[in-house]
Amino acid sequence: IHTGIHTHIQIHTYIRAHIQIHTGIHTHIQIHTYIHAHIQIHTGIHTHIQIHTYIHTDTYIDTYLHTHIHTHIQIHTYMLTENIRYGSICLKTMLNFCEISFMNLLGIIDL
Repeated sequence: IHTGIHTHIQIHTYIRAHIQIHTGIHTHIQIHTYIHAHIQIHTGIHTHIQIHTYIHTDTYIDTYLHTHIHTHIQIHTYMLTENIRYGSICLKTMLNFCEISFMNLLGIIDL
């Protein structure tokens, strides 16, 4: 029991440090806010303002205290990273398609 309480204290400290580290980074705030808002749907709390999600830090602490929900958060983070990675591949594919179309247009002009 003492070990479990000690683990909760470590997770609680990690959350506060993690939020403070990513406060000044605009891109990371948007990603973490999206993950937190997605978690809040599971907890039944709905927020649509990004600044409002960071004001209620107690809600995040309550969710991170559970090991199962913490694992669920890691899975969502991985899925979000994969979505960004797929988005980059789709963007690169569309840019390549535009370059190919432009080269074909130059070929038609040369003919």
